[in-house]
Amino acid sequence: PEYRELRAKVTFEELCRSPELCAEVTLQPIDRFGFDAAILFSDILVVLDAIGVPVAFNPAPQVATPVRTAADVE
Repeated sequence: PEYRELRAKVTFEELCRSPELCAEVTLQPIDRFGFDAAILFSDILVVLDAIGVPVAFNPAPQVATPVRTAADVE
């Protein structure tokens, strides 16, 4: 429920790109269930921005210029 409440306020992309929100979502199961470990929240596709491939979440991930070969990455 905590995740759904947060997602009602922000987009998935905002959630993935905000360190504060990522930390909050990562800690939600710890706070609720008292686990002693956490899985960091993110989406694997946000890494593409680091190599110059824009990704939008509308609501599903959309890659404007798909990478098909190493030559496709500038």
